[in-house]
Amino acid sequence: MKKVLRLLAILAAVLLCVLPGNLAKASEEEVAEMTIFSDGSGGTLGVGTHSFLYFENISGHNITVLGNVVAPGRGITVGTFGNKADGFGIYIDLEAYGIEHGDGYANRVSVTIRLTQSKLTQVNSTMESNNKWLLTKNCAWFATQAWNKVCPSNMKLSPGVIPTPATLSKNIKKISGYATKKSVSKAYVGNDTSAVKRHKTNGTNVSVSNATLNGSGNSSSSFFSSGS
Repeated sequence: MKKVLRLLAILAAVLLCVLPGNLAKASEEEVAEMTIFSDGSGGTLGVGTHSFLYFENISGHNITVLGNVVAPGRGITVGTFGNKADGFGIYIDLEAYGIEHGDGYANRVSVTIRLTQSKLTQVNSTMESNNKWLLTKNCAWFATQAWNKVCPSNMKLSPGVIPTPATLSKNIKKISGYATKKSVSKAYVGNDTSAVKRHKTNGTNVSVSNATLNGSGNSSSSFFSSGS
Protein backbone atom coordinates (compact mmCIF):
# COMPACT_ATOMS: atom_id res chain seq x y z
CA MET A 1 0.00 0.00 0.00
CA LYS A 2 2.81 2.37 0.88
CA LYS A 3 4.44 1.72 -2.50
CA VAL A 4 1.16 2.46 -4.27
CA LEU A 5 0.71 5.69 -2.34
CA ARG A 6 4.30 6.67 -3.10
CA LEU A 7 3.75 6.02 -6.82
CA LEU A 8 0.56 8.05 -6.77
CA ALA A 9 2.37 10.91 -5.07
CA ILE A 10 5.14 10.81 -7.68
CA LEU A 11 2.56 10.74 -10.51
CA ALA A 12 0.73 13.71 -9.00
CA ALA A 13 3.99 15.64 -8.74
CA VAL A 14 4.81 14.92 -12.39
CA LEU A 15 1.37 16.06 -13.53
CA LEU A 16 1.68 19.28 -11.54
CA CYS A 17 4.95 19.99 -13.28
CA VAL A 18 3.78 19.11 -16.78
CA LEU A 19 0.20 20.37 -17.01
CA PRO A 20 0.77 24.04 -16.10
CA GLY A 21 3.53 24.22 -18.69
CA ASN A 22 1.27 22.77 -21.37
CA LEU A 23 -1.56 25.10 -20.41
CA ALA A 24 0.78 28.08 -20.48
CA LYS A 25 2.08 27.00 -23.88
CA ALA A 26 -1.48 26.82 -25.24
CA SER A 27 -2.37 30.24 -23.86
CA GLU A 28 0.79 31.73 -25.39
CA GLU A 29 -0.01 30.54 -28.92
CA GLU A 30 0.13 33.49 -31.30
CA VAL A 31 -3.24 33.67 -32.99
CA ALA A 32 -3.27 37.01 -34.78
CA GLU A 33 -1.25 39.85 -36.21
CA MET A 34 -2.42 43.31 -35.23
CA THR A 35 -1.41 46.24 -37.42
CA ILE A 36 -1.91 49.89 -36.58
CA PHE A 37 -2.31 52.12 -39.64
CA SER A 38 -2.32 55.87 -40.00
CA ASP A 39 -2.63 58.07 -43.06
CA GLY A 40 -1.22 61.42 -42.04
CA SER A 41 -1.75 63.10 -45.39
CA GLY A 42 -4.43 65.66 -46.19
CA GLY A 43 -7.24 66.60 -43.88
CA THR A 44 -8.35 70.01 -42.68
CA LEU A 45 -5.36 71.98 -41.35
CA GLY A 46 -3.09 69.06 -42.22
CA VAL A 47 -4.27 66.82 -39.40
CA GLY A 48 -4.36 63.76 -41.66
CA THR A 49 -7.04 61.45 -42.96
CA HIS A 50 -7.60 58.39 -40.75
CA SER A 51 -6.10 55.82 -38.35
CA PHE A 52 -7.30 52.26 -37.84
CA LEU A 53 -6.41 48.68 -36.89
CA TYR A 54 -6.16 45.48 -38.92
CA PHE A 55 -6.33 41.96 -37.49
CA GLU A 56 -5.18 38.93 -39.47
CA ASN A 57 -5.77 35.39 -38.23
CA ILE A 58 -2.47 33.46 -38.28
CA SER A 59 -3.75 30.48 -36.31
CA GLY A 60 -5.31 27.23 -37.51
CA HIS A 61 -8.72 28.00 -36.01
CA ASN A 62 -11.31 30.76 -35.95
CA ILE A 63 -10.71 33.84 -33.83
CA THR A 64 -13.21 36.51 -32.81
CA VAL A 65 -12.73 40.26 -33.11
CA LEU A 66 -15.54 42.32 -31.60
CA GLY A 67 -18.02 39.51 -32.17
CA ASN A 68 -16.91 38.93 -35.77
CA VAL A 69 -15.60 35.45 -36.56
CA VAL A 70 -12.35 35.64 -38.55
CA ALA A 71 -11.31 32.40 -40.25
CA PRO A 72 -7.67 31.26 -40.58
CA GLY A 73 -5.86 33.31 -43.18
CA ARG A 74 -8.48 36.07 -43.24
CA GLY A 75 -8.47 39.58 -41.80
CA ILE A 76 -10.65 42.41 -40.55
CA THR A 77 -10.20 46.19 -40.20
CA VAL A 78 -11.51 48.09 -37.18
CA GLY A 79 -11.72 51.86 -36.81
CA THR A 80 -13.87 54.67 -35.46
CA PHE A 81 -15.64 57.38 -37.43
CA GLY A 82 -17.51 60.49 -36.38
CA ASN A 83 -19.10 61.37 -39.68
CA LYS A 84 -20.91 58.32 -41.03
CA ALA A 85 -24.64 58.01 -41.63
CA ASP A 86 -24.94 55.00 -39.33
CA GLY A 87 -23.61 56.79 -36.27
CA PHE A 88 -20.44 57.60 -34.33
CA GLY A 89 -18.07 54.84 -33.22
CA ILE A 90 -16.60 51.56 -34.42
CA TYR A 91 -16.97 50.27 -37.97
CA ILE A 92 -15.82 46.89 -39.27
CA ASP A 93 -14.07 46.57 -42.65
CA LEU A 94 -15.06 50.08 -43.77
CA GLU A 95 -11.37 50.92 -44.28
CA ALA A 96 -10.81 47.67 -46.18
CA TYR A 97 -13.76 48.55 -48.40
CA GLY A 98 -12.31 52.00 -49.07
CA ILE A 99 -8.92 50.54 -49.98
CA GLU A 100 -10.49 47.83 -52.13
CA HIS A 101 -12.86 50.14 -54.02
CA GLY A 102 -10.88 53.36 -54.30
CA ASP A 103 -7.61 55.02 -53.35
CA GLY A 104 -8.49 54.91 -49.67
CA TYR A 105 -5.65 55.75 -47.28
CA ALA A 106 -3.07 55.61 -50.05
CA ASN A 107 -0.42 57.22 -47.81
CA ARG A 108 -0.90 54.86 -44.89
CA VAL A 109 2.05 53.71 -42.79
CA SER A 110 1.95 50.93 -40.25
CA VAL A 111 3.66 48.65 -37.75
CA THR A 112 2.63 45.13 -36.80
CA ILE A 113 2.85 42.89 -33.73
CA ARG A 114 1.63 39.37 -32.98
CA LEU A 115 -1.01 38.62 -30.39
CA THR A 116 -1.65 35.61 -28.18
CA GLN A 117 -5.27 34.80 -27.40
CA SER A 118 -4.98 36.49 -24.01
CA LYS A 119 -3.69 39.68 -25.62
CA LEU A 120 -6.39 39.55 -28.28
CA THR A 121 -8.94 39.30 -25.48
CA GLN A 122 -7.44 42.41 -23.86
CA VAL A 123 -7.59 44.30 -27.16
CA ASN A 124 -11.20 43.25 -27.73
CA SER A 125 -12.11 44.52 -24.27
CA THR A 126 -10.30 47.82 -24.83
CA MET A 127 -11.99 48.42 -28.18
CA GLU A 128 -15.40 47.46 -26.81
CA SER A 129 -15.10 50.00 -24.00
CA ASN A 130 -14.10 52.76 -26.43
CA ASN A 131 -16.89 52.50 -28.98
CA LYS A 132 -17.26 56.25 -29.47
CA TRP A 133 -15.93 59.22 -31.40
CA LEU A 134 -15.15 62.69 -30.09
CA LEU A 135 -12.74 65.30 -31.44
CA THR A 136 -10.35 64.45 -28.62
CA LYS A 137 -11.14 60.71 -28.67
CA ASN A 138 -11.09 60.14 -32.40
CA CYS A 139 -9.78 57.42 -34.72
CA ALA A 140 -6.11 58.06 -33.86
CA TRP A 141 -6.87 57.98 -30.14
CA PHE A 142 -8.92 54.79 -30.48
CA ALA A 143 -6.26 52.92 -32.46
CA THR A 144 -3.47 53.80 -30.03
CA GLN A 145 -5.58 52.89 -26.98
CA ALA A 146 -5.85 49.32 -28.26
CA TRP A 147 -2.28 49.18 -29.58
CA ASN A 148 -0.59 50.47 -26.43
CA LYS A 149 -2.55 48.01 -24.30
CA VAL A 150 -0.52 45.05 -25.56
CA CYS A 151 2.47 46.24 -27.60
CA PRO A 152 6.09 45.96 -26.40
CA SER A 153 7.26 48.95 -24.38
CA ASN A 154 9.64 50.07 -27.15
CA MET A 155 6.73 50.25 -29.62
CA LYS A 156 4.37 52.48 -27.63
CA LEU A 157 2.79 55.15 -29.80
CA SER A 158 1.37 58.61 -29.22
CA PRO A 159 -1.26 60.27 -31.40
CA GLY A 160 -0.42 63.64 -29.87
CA VAL A 161 -1.84 65.77 -27.04
CA ILE A 162 -4.63 66.58 -29.46
CA PRO A 163 -4.75 63.22 -31.27
CA THR A 164 -4.51 63.27 -35.05
CA PRO A 165 -3.62 60.77 -37.79
CA ALA A 166 -0.80 63.09 -38.86
CA THR A 167 0.94 62.92 -35.48
CA LEU A 168 0.38 59.18 -35.18
CA SER A 169 1.78 58.68 -38.68
CA LYS A 170 4.96 60.60 -37.76
CA ASN A 171 5.42 58.49 -34.64
CA ILE A 172 4.85 55.23 -36.51
CA LYS A 173 7.67 56.25 -38.86
CA LYS A 174 10.02 56.45 -35.87
CA ILE A 175 9.71 52.71 -35.32
CA SER A 176 12.30 50.65 -37.17
CA GLY A 177 10.81 48.47 -39.88
CA TYR A 178 7.55 50.36 -40.33
CA ALA A 179 5.66 49.53 -43.53
CA THR A 180 4.21 51.73 -46.25
CA LYS A 181 0.89 50.93 -47.87
CA LYS A 182 0.64 47.44 -46.34
CA SER A 183 -2.14 45.34 -47.90
CA VAL A 184 -5.38 44.45 -46.13
CA SER A 185 -6.42 42.15 -48.97
CA LYS A 186 -7.29 39.27 -46.64
CA ALA A 187 -10.25 41.23 -45.28
CA TYR A 188 -13.69 39.95 -46.21
CA VAL A 189 -14.98 42.87 -48.25
CA GLY A 190 -14.10 42.15 -51.89
CA ASN A 191 -17.35 42.82 -53.71
CA ASP A 192 -19.42 41.88 -50.67
CA THR A 193 -20.53 45.13 -49.07
CA SER A 194 -22.41 43.19 -46.37
CA ALA A 195 -19.03 42.59 -44.72
CA VAL A 196 -18.95 46.27 -43.77
CA LYS A 197 -20.68 46.68 -40.42
CA ARG A 198 -21.34 49.13 -37.63
CA HIS A 199 -20.40 47.77 -34.22
CA LYS A 200 -23.10 48.64 -31.73
CA THR A 201 -22.60 49.29 -28.03
CA ASN A 202 -24.59 46.16 -27.17
CA GLY A 203 -21.95 44.02 -28.89
CA THR A 204 -23.84 43.34 -32.11
CA ASN A 205 -22.68 44.11 -35.65
CA VAL A 206 -25.17 45.45 -38.19
CA SER A 207 -24.94 46.14 -41.91
CA VAL A 208 -24.37 49.73 -42.95
CA SER A 209 -26.28 51.95 -45.34
CA ASN A 210 -25.14 53.02 -48.80
CA ALA A 211 -24.73 56.52 -47.40
CA THR A 212 -21.95 55.23 -45.14
CA LEU A 213 -20.25 53.37 -47.98
CA ASN A 214 -20.31 56.37 -50.33
CA GLY A 215 -16.97 58.20 -50.37
CA SER A 216 -15.18 55.67 -48.16
CA GLY A 217 -12.59 55.07 -50.88
CA ASN A 218 -11.46 58.69 -51.08
CA SER A 219 -8.09 59.02 -49.35
CA SER A 220 -8.03 62.80 -49.72
CA SER A 221 -11.16 63.22 -47.62
CA SER A 222 -11.03 65.61 -44.70
CA PHE A 223 -10.36 64.29 -41.19
CA PHE A 224 -13.23 66.42 -39.91
CA SER A 225 -15.73 65.97 -42.75
CA SER A 226 -15.31 62.39 -43.91
CA GLY A 227 -12.01 60.84 -42.93
CA SER A 228 -12.36 59.98 -39.26
